[in-house]
Amino acid sequence: MTGKTHASKSVKLQAELRSLEAAHQREIEALEVAQAAYSEDPSEATLAERQRLQIARDRAELNLRRKRDEIEAAIAVETDPANRALYDETARERHEVEVWLRKRYTALAAEIAEGLERLVAVELASRQANGRLPSGAEPFGDLEFEIRRGPHASSGELRWTVRLPALELGTLNHWPADEIG
Repeated sequence: MTGKTHASKSVKLQAELRSLEAAHQREIEALEVAQAAYSEDPSEATLAERQRLQIARDRAELNLRRKRDEIEAAIAVETDPANRALYDETARERHEVEVWLRKRYTALAAEIAEGLERLVAVELASRQANGRLPSGAEPFGDLEFEIRRGPHASSGELRWTVRLPALELGTLNHWPADEIG
Protein backbone atom coordinates (compact mmCIF):
# COMPACT_ATOMS: atom_id res chain seq x y z
CA MET A 1 0.00 0.00 0.00
CA THR A 2 1.10 3.53 -0.61
CA GLY A 3 1.24 6.36 1.88
CA LYS A 4 -1.65 8.02 0.03
CA THR A 5 -3.81 4.91 0.51
CA HIS A 6 -2.97 4.86 4.20
CA ALA A 7 -3.68 8.57 4.55
CA SER A 8 -7.09 8.22 2.93
CA LYS A 9 -7.80 5.25 5.20
CA SER A 10 -6.88 7.36 8.21
CA VAL A 11 -9.13 10.20 7.02
CA LYS A 12 -11.97 7.73 6.47
CA LEU A 13 -11.47 6.29 9.95
CA GLN A 14 -11.49 9.78 11.47
CA ALA A 15 -14.84 10.48 9.76
CA GLU A 16 -16.21 7.18 11.08
CA LEU A 17 -14.98 8.12 14.55
CA ARG A 18 -16.83 11.44 14.43
CA SER A 19 -19.99 9.59 13.44
CA LEU A 20 -19.53 7.12 16.31
CA GLU A 21 -18.90 9.99 18.75
CA ALA A 22 -22.16 11.62 17.66
CA ALA A 23 -24.02 8.31 18.09
CA HIS A 24 -22.44 7.86 21.52
CA GLN A 25 -23.54 11.36 22.55
CA ARG A 26 -27.10 10.61 21.39
CA GLU A 27 -27.08 7.40 23.49
CA ILE A 28 -25.90 9.35 26.54
CA GLU A 29 -28.63 11.96 26.08
CA ALA A 30 -31.31 9.30 25.56
CA LEU A 31 -30.13 7.50 28.70
CA GLU A 32 -30.35 10.73 30.71
CA VAL A 33 -33.95 11.19 29.52
CA ALA A 34 -34.75 7.55 30.40
CA GLN A 35 -33.20 7.94 33.86
CA ALA A 36 -35.29 11.05 34.48
CA ALA A 37 -38.40 9.18 33.26
CA TYR A 38 -37.61 6.25 35.57
CA SER A 39 -37.16 8.66 38.51
CA GLU A 40 -40.62 10.09 37.84
CA ASP A 41 -42.24 6.72 37.07
CA PRO A 42 -40.28 3.69 38.37
CA SER A 43 -42.30 1.20 36.32
CA GLU A 44 -41.18 -1.99 34.57
CA ALA A 45 -41.37 -0.23 31.21
CA THR A 46 -39.21 2.74 32.21
CA LEU A 47 -36.74 0.38 33.95
CA ALA A 48 -36.49 -1.78 30.82
CA GLU A 49 -36.00 1.29 28.63
CA ARG A 50 -33.28 2.62 30.95
CA GLN A 51 -31.48 -0.75 30.91
CA ARG A 52 -31.76 -0.98 27.12
CA LEU A 53 -30.25 2.48 26.76
CA GLN A 54 -27.44 1.67 29.22
CA ILE A 55 -26.52 -1.31 27.06
CA ALA A 56 -26.70 0.86 23.93
CA ARG A 57 -24.45 3.48 25.56
CA ASP A 58 -21.95 0.77 26.60
CA ARG A 59 -21.91 -0.62 23.04
CA ALA A 60 -21.31 2.88 21.68
CA GLU A 61 -18.37 3.33 24.09
CA LEU A 62 -16.94 -0.02 23.01
CA ASN A 63 -17.29 0.96 19.34
CA LEU A 64 -15.47 4.23 20.07
CA ARG A 65 -12.59 2.41 21.77
CA ARG A 66 -12.30 -0.04 18.87
CA LYS A 67 -12.36 2.77 16.29
CA ARG A 68 -9.69 4.72 18.20
CA ASP A 69 -7.52 1.59 18.31
CA GLU A 70 -8.05 1.13 14.57
CA ILE A 71 -7.04 4.75 13.93
CA GLU A 72 -3.94 4.31 16.09
CA ALA A 73 -2.97 1.24 14.04
CA ALA A 74 -3.58 3.11 10.77
CA ILE A 75 -1.42 6.02 11.91
CA ALA A 76 1.34 3.57 12.87
CA VAL A 77 1.19 2.10 9.36
CA GLU A 78 1.32 5.60 7.86
CA THR A 79 4.38 6.62 9.86
CA ASP A 80 6.22 3.31 9.51
CA PRO A 81 7.98 4.17 6.19
CA ALA A 82 9.41 7.38 7.70
CA ASN A 83 10.40 5.53 10.85
CA ARG A 84 12.05 2.81 8.74
CA ALA A 85 13.98 5.38 6.70
CA LEU A 86 15.23 7.08 9.87
CA TYR A 87 16.17 3.74 11.40
CA ASP A 88 18.00 2.56 8.27
CA GLU A 89 19.91 5.85 7.94
CA THR A 90 20.87 5.70 11.61
CA ALA A 91 22.01 2.09 11.23
CA ARG A 92 24.22 3.05 8.26
CA GLU A 93 25.71 6.00 10.14
CA ARG A 94 26.28 3.90 13.27
CA HIS A 95 28.08 1.30 11.18
CA GLU A 96 30.34 3.94 9.62
CA VAL A 97 31.14 5.44 13.02
CA GLU A 98 31.74 1.98 14.48
CA VAL A 99 34.21 1.08 11.72
CA TRP A 100 36.00 4.42 12.15
CA LEU A 101 36.03 4.12 15.93
CA ARG A 102 37.25 0.52 15.95
CA LYS A 103 40.20 1.57 13.78
CA ARG A 104 41.00 4.73 15.76
CA TYR A 105 39.70 4.23 19.31
CA THR A 106 42.84 2.89 20.93
CA ALA A 107 45.04 5.59 19.43
CA LEU A 108 42.52 8.36 20.17
CA ALA A 109 41.97 7.21 23.74
CA ALA A 110 45.72 7.01 24.33
CA GLU A 111 46.29 10.45 22.83
CA ILE A 112 43.50 12.02 24.88
CA ALA A 113 44.65 10.26 28.05
CA GLU A 114 48.22 11.44 27.51
CA GLY A 115 47.04 14.99 26.84
CA LEU A 116 44.85 15.02 29.93
CA GLU A 117 47.65 13.57 32.03
CA ARG A 118 50.01 16.29 30.83
CA LEU A 119 47.35 18.96 31.39
CA VAL A 120 46.70 17.83 34.96
CA ALA A 121 50.44 17.70 35.69
CA VAL A 122 51.09 21.19 34.32
CA GLU A 123 48.05 22.58 36.17
CA LEU A 124 49.32 21.14 39.46
CA ALA A 125 52.78 22.55 38.78
CA SER A 126 51.19 25.92 37.89
CA ARG A 127 49.32 26.00 41.20
CA GLN A 128 52.51 25.23 43.09
CA ALA A 129 54.41 27.90 41.18
CA ASN A 130 51.58 30.40 41.76
CA GLY A 131 51.87 29.68 45.48
CA ARG A 132 55.55 30.71 45.41
CA LEU A 133 55.60 33.49 42.83
CA PRO A 134 58.92 35.25 42.44
CA SER A 135 58.70 39.02 42.63
CA GLY A 136 57.29 40.62 39.50
CA ALA A 137 56.10 37.30 38.02
CA GLU A 138 52.58 36.96 36.62
CA PRO A 139 50.56 34.06 38.06
CA PHE A 140 49.69 31.25 35.70
CA GLY A 141 46.04 31.03 34.67
CA ASP A 142 43.99 27.94 33.99
CA LEU A 143 45.61 26.63 30.80
CA GLU A 144 42.65 24.56 29.65
CA PHE A 145 40.28 27.50 30.26
CA GLU A 146 42.55 29.82 28.26
CA ILE A 147 42.65 27.34 25.37
CA ARG A 148 38.89 26.90 25.54
CA ARG A 149 38.40 30.65 25.08
CA GLY A 150 40.66 30.60 22.03
CA PRO A 151 39.93 29.73 18.40
CA HIS A 152 39.81 25.99 19.19
CA ALA A 153 37.12 26.47 21.82
CA SER A 154 35.27 23.57 23.35
CA SER A 155 32.99 23.36 26.34
CA GLY A 156 33.57 22.03 29.83
CA GLU A 157 36.80 21.58 31.68
CA LEU A 158 38.22 18.70 29.71
CA ARG A 159 40.30 17.08 32.38
CA TRP A 160 37.24 16.65 34.62
CA THR A 161 34.44 16.09 32.12
CA VAL A 162 35.80 13.97 29.27
CA ARG A 163 33.96 10.68 28.99
CA LEU A 164 35.10 8.35 26.28
CA PRO A 165 32.33 5.95 25.31
CA ALA A 166 33.22 2.29 25.50
CA LEU A 167 32.25 0.18 22.53
CA GLU A 168 29.83 -1.71 24.78
CA LEU A 169 26.40 -0.09 24.84
CA GLY A 170 25.71 1.92 27.96
CA THR A 171 29.19 1.61 29.51
CA LEU A 172 31.44 4.65 29.73
CA ASN A 173 35.14 5.06 30.41
CA HIS A 174 35.77 8.07 32.64
CA TRP A 175 38.97 10.07 32.62
CA PRO A 176 41.28 10.63 34.37
CA ALA A 177 41.59 6.90 34.84
CA ASP A 178 42.93 7.11 38.41
CA GLU A 179 39.61 8.62 39.52
CA ILE A 180 37.52 5.65 38.39
CA GLY A 181 35.74 4.16 41.42
